Amino acid sequence: MKRTYLSLFAVTIIPLFFCACDKDFLDKKQSASLLVPTKLSEFQSLLDNTSLMNKSPGLQLLAGDELSPADNGYAAYKPEEKNSYIWAKDIFEGKASSDWTYPYQIILVANVVLDGLNENSSAAAETGAKDVEGQALFFRALGYFYLSQKFAKGYSGSASTDLGLPVNLSSDVNLRPGRGTLSQIYGQMTDDLKKSALMLPAEGLATNRPTKPAALAMLSRIYLLMGDYNLSLEYAQECLKLKSKLYDFNVSPFLTPKGNVEVLFNTGMVSYTFLNSTLNFVDQQLYNSYADDDLRKTYYFLARTGGRYTARGLIYSSNIGLFSGVALDEVYLNKAECLIRLNRVEEGIRVLNELLINRWKTGKYVPVSAIDQKDALKKVLIERKKELLVRGLRWGDLRRLNLNVETAVTVTKKVGAADYILLPNSPLYVFPIPDQEVVLSGIEQNQR
Repeated sequence: MKRTYLSLFAVTIIPLFFCACDKDFLDKKQSASLLVPTKLSEFQSLLDNTSLMNKSPGLQLLAGDELSPADNGYAAYKPEEKNSYIWAKDIFEGKASSDWTYPYQIILVANVVLDGLNENSSAAAETGAKDVEGQALFFRALGYFYLSQKFAKGYSGSASTDLGLPVNLSSDVNLRPGRGTLSQIYGQMTDDLKKSALMLPAEGLATNRPTKPAALAMLSRIYLLMGDYNLSLEYAQECLKLKSKLYDFNVSPFLTPKGNVEVLFNTGMVSYTFLNSTLNFVDQQLYNSYADDDLRKTYYFLARTGGRYTARGLIYSSNIGLFSGVALDEVYLNKAECLIRLNRVEEGIRVLNELLINRWKTGKYVPVSAIDQKDALKKVLIERKKELLVRGLRWGDLRRLNLNVETAVTVTKKVGAADYILLPNSPLYVFPIPDQEVVLSGIEQNQR
C-alpha cells in the first residue's frame, strides 16, 4: 500500500491519526510540501524530537492523592486542571487535550519510522537500523501506555471485554480503528516492548533514547499493572542484570537525568499551570510520612510560607520538564513488591532495604523488617508512594490497588467549603475521551 509520510513539523501538529481524514485536513495535506524520509538518519531524527517524543501526560498527577493546592492556587488552574483535580464528569469541556493528542502523535511518528524501514530496504540495511526499529517499537508502546492509563479502565479480570483504545499499527492516517478490548492494547504494548528489547543496546547515546534496560523496565511496570507478578519480577530482574547501580543521596541528589545513573529513559511532563505553581502543595500527611533522617524529606521538597511544601521533583531537566520517565528505583520497588506478593517476603524486604539505604543519612538507616506478608506489602507500598513522588505513576497504582479491598484507597479532597471523594473502582478513574475525537471518529465515549 502506498503511504504518505508527513514532515516532522506536520507530525507534531496533527491532532490525531484516526481523526486526520476530515475534509479540511485533507485539503491542507494535499497542498502541503511534504518531506518523505528515506535515510536511517532521517528516521532517527524523527525519534530524536524530544519536544514530542519525550513528553508525557500530566493530568493524572492532579487527579491522584499527592497534591493539595491552596484555594488560590486551585483558582489559578486552567479548566481542565481544575476538573481533573476534583474528578469532574466533563474534564475537557469540549476542547482538545494534550494528554490525548501527544501520545497519538508519538504513535504516529513511531509508525512512520516502522513503515519506512519496512518499505525502504536501503535504510533497513544501514548499520544501526535494528536500533532505530527498536526505538520506534518502544515509543509506540509508550504512547499506548500513556493512553491506557487514563482513557481506559485499569487492567482486571474483565480486560478481554473491557473497552480498549484505537490501535493503529500503520502510518496511514486515513485508517479509523475502533476501540477494541483492553487486553488487546496491553498485548500490543508488551509485544512491542519484547521485540524492542531484542533490538536495543544496553547503553544509549543519550537518556532521551530508549535502551534495552528501559524496555525491560517498562515490561516490568506494565505486568505489575496487570497483576502478573511472576512476569513483572522476571523483567525487573533482567533489567537489573544490565543496570543496577543506585545513587547515594548522601553524595548529591541534584542531578540532571544525564548525570544520574538511575535514569534509564528520560521524559518530562507536558507543561501545565499547576506544575509551576508555588501554591500547589504536596499533601501534608504525605510530607509528614518522611522521617527526619530520610534525605528525601530535604531533597524532594521546597518549603513555602505557612509551613507547607511544594514538590521539587527528584530529577529535573530544563529542556524537558518534570521527570516522568523510567528509573532504577522503580525497578527495585517492582522487584520488592513482586517478591512479597509471591510470598518471598525476606527477599522482597532485602531488595527494599537495598534501595532505601541510599536515601537515608549515612549511619542513620534502620533496615525495614516485616512480621508477615501483609505487613511487608504495606511497607513496600508506602515506600513506593514516597520514592516515586510526582512521577505520574501514582494514578496507575491507585487503580490497581483498588482491585483488592485490603489495599484499596479512598481519596478525599477539599476545595473551599466543598468536599470531594473518589471511591475505589469509581468510573471516575477513567478520563473521558475529548468530545471532538468522539464526534470525528465515532468511537464510544467512556461513561463517568
